[in-house]
Amino acid sequence: MEEKKAKSLEIEERFEEKKEAPKKNEFWILFLLGVSLNLLGAFLLWYRIKPTDSAVILHYNSFLGIDIIDFDLRDDYYKLFGVSAVGLIICLTNFILSFLVFKQADRFLDEERKQEAAERQMSGYLLLISSILVQMGILVYILAIIRVNS
Repeated sequence: MEEKKAKSLEIEERFEEKKEAPKKNEFWILFLLGVSLNLLGAFLLWYRIKPTDSAVILHYNSFLGIDIIDFDLRDDYYKLFGVSAVGLIICLTNFILSFLVFKQADRFLDEERKQEAAERQMSGYLLLISSILVQMGILVYILAIIRVNS
Protein backbone atom coordinates (compact mmCIF):
# COMPACT_ATOMS: atom_id res chain seq x y z
CA MET A 1 0.00 0.00 0.00
CA GLU A 2 2.77 2.40 0.90
CA GLU A 3 4.51 1.50 -2.31
CA LYS A 4 1.45 2.59 -4.32
CA LYS A 5 1.27 5.87 -2.37
CA ALA A 6 4.94 6.56 -3.02
CA LYS A 7 4.48 5.77 -6.69
CA SER A 8 1.43 8.05 -6.99
CA LEU A 9 3.29 10.86 -5.20
CA GLU A 10 6.19 10.43 -7.61
CA ILE A 11 3.82 10.61 -10.58
CA GLU A 12 2.18 13.74 -9.15
CA GLU A 13 5.58 15.39 -8.67
CA ARG A 14 6.53 14.62 -12.27
CA PHE A 15 3.21 16.03 -13.44
CA GLU A 16 3.76 19.22 -11.43
CA GLU A 17 7.27 19.61 -12.90
CA LYS A 18 5.95 19.20 -16.43
CA LYS A 19 3.10 21.54 -15.63
CA GLU A 20 5.46 24.32 -14.51
CA ALA A 21 7.85 24.16 -17.48
CA PRO A 22 5.44 25.37 -20.20
CA LYS A 23 4.47 28.38 -18.08
CA LYS A 24 8.00 29.70 -18.27
CA ASN A 25 8.13 28.98 -21.99
CA GLU A 26 4.82 30.76 -22.53
CA PHE A 27 6.16 33.75 -20.64
CA TRP A 28 9.16 34.09 -22.96
CA ILE A 29 7.13 33.33 -26.09
CA LEU A 30 4.67 36.12 -25.30
CA PHE A 31 7.51 38.57 -24.64
CA LEU A 32 9.38 37.64 -27.82
CA LEU A 33 6.17 37.90 -29.85
CA GLY A 34 5.66 41.47 -28.64
CA VAL A 35 9.26 42.45 -29.39
CA SER A 36 9.05 40.75 -32.81
CA LEU A 37 5.94 42.73 -33.74
CA ASN A 38 7.71 45.93 -32.72
CA LEU A 39 10.82 45.10 -34.72
CA LEU A 40 8.67 44.16 -37.72
CA GLY A 41 7.04 47.60 -37.62
CA ALA A 42 10.40 49.37 -37.32
CA PHE A 43 11.81 47.32 -40.20
CA LEU A 44 8.81 48.13 -42.40
CA LEU A 45 9.24 51.84 -41.69
CA TRP A 46 12.95 51.68 -42.46
CA TYR A 47 12.38 49.64 -45.64
CA ARG A 48 9.45 51.56 -47.09
CA ILE A 49 10.20 55.19 -46.11
CA LYS A 50 13.68 56.42 -46.96
CA PRO A 51 15.27 59.72 -45.92
CA THR A 52 14.12 62.35 -48.39
CA ASP A 53 13.78 66.09 -48.90
CA SER A 54 10.11 65.85 -49.86
CA ALA A 55 7.25 66.06 -47.36
CA VAL A 56 6.57 62.95 -45.30
CA ILE A 57 3.37 62.47 -43.33
CA LEU A 58 4.19 61.37 -39.78
CA HIS A 59 0.66 61.38 -38.33
CA TYR A 60 -2.68 60.84 -39.99
CA ASN A 61 -6.01 61.19 -38.19
CA SER A 62 -9.17 59.81 -39.81
CA PHE A 63 -11.25 62.73 -38.48
CA LEU A 64 -8.91 65.65 -39.18
CA GLY A 65 -6.69 64.20 -41.87
CA ILE A 66 -2.97 64.95 -41.88
CA ASP A 67 -1.75 66.35 -38.55
CA ILE A 68 2.04 66.20 -38.61
CA ILE A 69 4.25 66.62 -41.68
CA ASP A 70 8.02 66.68 -41.79
CA PHE A 71 9.52 68.48 -44.79
CA ASP A 72 13.12 67.38 -44.33
CA LEU A 73 13.38 63.79 -43.18
CA ARG A 74 17.09 63.56 -44.02
CA ASP A 75 18.12 65.38 -40.84
CA ASP A 76 15.35 64.13 -38.56
CA TYR A 77 14.97 60.52 -39.71
CA TYR A 78 14.67 59.39 -36.09
CA LYS A 79 11.21 61.05 -35.86
CA LEU A 80 9.88 58.28 -38.04
CA PHE A 81 10.68 55.66 -35.40
CA GLY A 82 9.19 57.50 -32.40
CA VAL A 83 6.04 55.38 -32.31
CA SER A 84 8.06 52.20 -32.55
CA ALA A 85 10.34 53.36 -29.72
CA VAL A 86 7.36 54.12 -27.48
CA GLY A 87 5.96 50.67 -28.29
CA LEU A 88 9.25 49.06 -27.31
CA ILE A 89 9.27 50.98 -24.02
CA ILE A 90 5.72 49.78 -23.31
CA CYS A 91 6.70 46.21 -24.15
CA LEU A 92 9.77 46.28 -21.91
CA THR A 93 7.87 47.90 -19.05
CA ASN A 94 5.13 45.27 -19.22
CA PHE A 95 7.79 42.55 -19.39
CA ILE A 96 9.58 43.81 -16.29
CA LEU A 97 6.32 44.17 -14.37
CA SER A 98 5.11 40.71 -15.37
CA PHE A 99 8.52 39.23 -14.50
CA LEU A 100 8.29 40.76 -11.03
CA VAL A 101 4.73 39.47 -10.64
CA PHE A 102 5.81 35.95 -11.65
CA LYS A 103 8.72 36.05 -9.21
CA GLN A 104 6.38 37.17 -6.45
CA ALA A 105 3.91 34.39 -7.31
CA ASP A 106 6.68 31.80 -6.87
CA ARG A 107 6.81 32.67 -3.16
CA PHE A 108 3.33 31.24 -2.60
CA LEU A 109 4.11 27.54 -2.66
CA ASP A 110 1.98 26.42 0.27
CA GLU A 111 -1.49 24.95 -0.29
CA GLU A 112 -3.37 27.80 1.36
CA ARG A 113 -2.06 30.49 -0.98
CA LYS A 114 -2.11 28.65 -4.31
CA GLN A 115 -5.15 30.64 -5.41
CA GLU A 116 -3.31 33.91 -4.78
CA ALA A 117 -0.31 32.63 -6.73
CA ALA A 118 -2.57 31.69 -9.65
CA GLU A 119 -4.15 35.16 -9.61
CA ARG A 120 -0.73 36.81 -9.67
CA GLN A 121 0.39 34.62 -12.55
CA MET A 122 -2.78 35.50 -14.44
CA SER A 123 -2.07 39.21 -13.96
CA GLY A 124 1.45 38.62 -15.34
CA TYR A 125 -0.01 36.95 -18.42
CA LEU A 126 -2.50 39.80 -18.84
CA LEU A 127 0.37 42.30 -18.83
CA LEU A 128 2.17 40.36 -21.56
CA ILE A 129 -0.97 39.91 -23.64
CA SER A 130 -1.82 43.60 -23.35
CA SER A 131 1.69 44.36 -24.54
CA ILE A 132 1.08 42.24 -27.64
CA LEU A 133 -2.22 44.03 -28.27
CA VAL A 134 -0.45 47.40 -28.02
CA GLN A 135 2.21 46.21 -30.47
CA MET A 136 -0.50 45.06 -32.90
CA GLY A 137 -2.14 48.48 -32.71
CA ILE A 138 1.19 50.18 -33.34
CA LEU A 139 1.82 47.89 -36.30
CA VAL A 140 -1.55 48.87 -37.79
CA TYR A 141 -0.63 52.54 -37.24
CA ILE A 142 2.73 52.02 -38.97
CA LEU A 143 1.07 50.28 -41.92
CA ALA A 144 -1.33 53.22 -42.24
CA ILE A 145 1.56 55.72 -42.24
CA ILE A 146 3.33 53.67 -44.90
CA ARG A 147 0.16 53.53 -47.01
CA VAL A 148 -0.45 57.27 -46.69
CA ASN A 149 3.12 58.04 -47.75
CA SER A 150 3.11 55.62 -50.71
